[in-house]
Amino acid sequence: MKLFRKIDRRADMMSSMAEKVGVDWSKLVTRDPEMAVDYRSAVLTCFGCQHEGACVKWQALHESSEQTPRFCPNSDRLTALRTQEVA
Repeated sequence: MKLFRKIDRRADMMSSMAEKVGVDWSKLVTRDPEMAVDYRSAVLTCFGCQHEGACVKWQALHESSEQTPRFCPNSDRLTALRTQEVA
């Protein structure tokens, strides 16, 4: 049971990080259902990240941001998706 709670917590953290940098996963997946694979990959990447505490603190301090913090393992992915959202 703890495993599923951790996955849920990390999915929430990753989605929150995405929102803060202007990525709307719901819109992306609605537009292209194949993006669900990228979403799952981003959640699993977050699941393996060792910076949960720093992430929680960073998100608490940032309502929005132009970019993710350097420690975020999804940084490149979210930056690329943000670029798609703006285009």
